[in-house]
Amino acid sequence: MYVVLGATGHVGSSVVAALGSSGGHVTAIAHDPEKAKTIQGNNVEVVIADVAAYSDEAGH
Repeated sequence: MYVVLGATGHVGSSVVAALGSSGGHVTAIAHDPEKAKTIQGNNVEVVIADVAAYSDEAGH
């Protein structure tokens, strides 16, 4: 299983597609729901989350 942060960016979207097509299960993390609709690939699960918000809550 792979987790890709920034899955809607130029590099992230390519990584998601490559990992998904290689047969691995990919969890693609995106913070923008509209951009998340563009994520494509086999074996890909999209999760909408703002990772920065979690850091703020943890006090880091």
